[in-house]
Amino acid sequence: MNRIDAIYSFIDLKDRVVDVGCDQAKLGILLAKRNQKSIASDISPKVIERASLDIRKLGLDNLIDLRVSNGLQNIKEKEENNEDEEENFYNSKSNAFTLNFDLSN
Repeated sequence: MNRIDAIYSFIDLKDRVVDVGCDQAKLGILLAKRNQKSIASDISPKVIERASLDIRKLGLDNLIDLRVSNGLQNIKEKEENNEDEEENFYNSKSNAFTLNFDLSN
């Protein structure tokens, strides 16, 4: 199992996901294939451009919000999804968790 698959295995359909340092939005693509929205951000515009091409090619651009961002800088605290739901899309504290991986080994 690779790193992206490992992270994906922890995410439930009800979870709100912001992938910081998004690896061309590979996690977001996996989530979108099961109809789950996410935000994918990276500090590199080139990474986001490549991700955008891949996502459009797969027809998943309505499920992944791509952003050039330094960490969470361009992610609003109470950001809402695009479906006008009352619940805040990326600020659901009951479903919030952070995964940290030590990749130095």
